[in-house]
Amino acid sequence: MRAEIIKKLKELEVEHNIEIVYACESGSRAWGFPSNDSDYDVRFFYKHKLDWYLSIEDKKDTITDVGPVLDFAGWELRKTIRLFRASNSSLYEKLRSPITYINTSELKNELLRLENEYYRPLSGVHHYLSLSKNFMRDYMNGEKVKLKKYFYVLRSTLAAIWIVEKEGVPPMEFNYLRELILDKEVVKWIDLMLRLKMKNDETYEVNRFPPIDNWLTEAIRNIENKLTRIDREPKSETERLNKLFRKWILED
Repeated sequence: MRAEIIKKLKELEVEHNIEIVYACESGSRAWGFPSNDSDYDVRFFYKHKLDWYLSIEDKKDTITDVGPVLDFAGWELRKTIRLFRASNSSLYEKLRSPITYINTSELKNELLRLENEYYRPLSGVHHYLSLSKNFMRDYMNGEKVKLKKYFYVLRSTLAAIWIVEKEGVPPMEFNYLRELILDKEVVKWIDLMLRLKMKNDETYEVNRFPPIDNWLTEAIRNIENKLTRIDREPKSETERLNKLFRKWILED
C-alpha cells in the first residue's frame, strides 16, 4: 500500500502543479490502533510555483482526494505555517507522525526546531479536552459503543493529560500516551480493547466498560481543575516564520 500511496501523491503533484514537501499518515494507523479495515488517512503539506503567490487574488489553499480506502488531504505552505504560528494541534500532530511517505525537505525539521517558541500548551489542552467532551456527548450515550470511539476519547484525554503534566506537545502514538495511566485495572481493560480493535472492523460495537467510563470521567474533571495552572502564553512573533516561508517559496 505504501507504494500505491506514494504513486498517488506524485499524481497529485502533476495534477495540481505543486510540490509536496511532506506527507504522513494520520488517524488510527498512525495512532497505533487500526482495525483490520481501517482506511489510510494521508496528510500532506505542499507549495506552488512562485507565480502562484504573486497574485492579488485569494486562492484555494487545500487539496482533497477521498476514496473508499485512501483519504488524501493537503495544506498549502502558507496555510501550514499560519497554522503552526497559531499552535494548531492537528498540525503539530502531523509533524510527529511515525509513518511518513514524503519527507525529502528540511521543512519538518525546521518547524520542529521552532515548536518550543510557538506551541501554546493551554491551546493544546483546550483542543483535546473539547474533543474528549464532544466524543463523550456524541458517541458514549448508549449501552453499546463503537470500539473505535472509545479509543478516540481515550487518546484525546491522554493527550490533554500529557500537556498538563509536561507542558509540551503530546506524542501521536497511543502506546506512549497510555503510559500516563497508573491504574493497573484500567490498563488491563485497555489491553483487552486493543486486541478486540485490531481483529475486528470499524463498525464493531462493544458493551460499555464501566472501569474505562469512570476513569475518563475522573480524568476529564482533573484536567479541567488544572487549567488555571497553565500559563497564558503571549502571541509569538511572526517575522521568523515569514522568513521561513519566503525561503521555501523561493527555493527551486
